Amino acid sequence: MAGFTQQISDIFVQAANANDLPLVVQGMPTALVYHSQENTVDFSEGYSDKVKFCDIIIREISKRYGIQFSPLSRMYSNLLMSQSDVSFFEERIYDAMANAKQVIDITFKEGMAA
Repeated sequence: MAGFTQQISDIFVQAANANDLPLVVQGMPTALVYHSQENTVDFSEGYSDKVKFCDIIIREISKRYGIQFSPLSRMYSNLLMSQSDVSFFEERIYDAMANAKQVIDITFKEGMAA
């Protein structure tokens, strides 16, 4: 199970990078969290309102592509995960992140720079 979540985490970061979006994924393999920033978060005030809003945009856009993240930017694995789940994620996350980038750019005009 941890191997599958690590693969998904790596693919997620690659998809963000491919779309010029910062993204950090951190936590234990069974309970990961993502944030639209470069640095890991060590405390609850460790990320800005803009990052929280971008995380929500990514979560909501991903739903359109069949990818479900938990609220508060959480990613939970389960015992039934398989390589086909990793493939499903990889087939969809790049388009989802491209769409999220467009929405983020429109929302903030300057993109993720601030």
